[in-house]
Amino acid sequence: MALNRPVFLHFPAVWAVCFLLTGIAYWSTPYNARDLPFSFYVPGLLSVSLAALVFRAYRASTFWRIVLIFASTVPAVFFLRVAADTMKDPTTHNLWPIEIVLASGFGLAAAGAGALMGAVAGRFMEPRPR
Repeated sequence: MALNRPVFLHFPAVWAVCFLLTGIAYWSTPYNARDLPFSFYVPGLLSVSLAALVFRAYRASTFWRIVLIFASTVPAVFFLRVAADTMKDPTTHNLWPIEIVLASGFGLAAAGAGALMGAVAGRFMEPRPR
């Protein structure tokens, strides 16, 4: 499937918005008060799902490319927090690889659900042949 170039150019901006919406909910909570997936909460994961839904409905790219692009926002947010926390105290994230795998799973679930709904919505948006 060929990429829809004008829509494809919006991927970085929308990725950054999803990154910030996911990050604000996660970065604002103290380390000892966080737990996955509730740390990412509704705005972050919902923005990932919504972005995947819209880009897949308009067929900006393939299903898996859209899922992987938007799912990457969640582990990226988490990795940035791990890096910041370990600079302050190296013992805070002893199991960070496992935590990043868990965050990746939540991102894949959110983006996958959104892209799946977008694929269904895209079928209804097709012009019907006369």
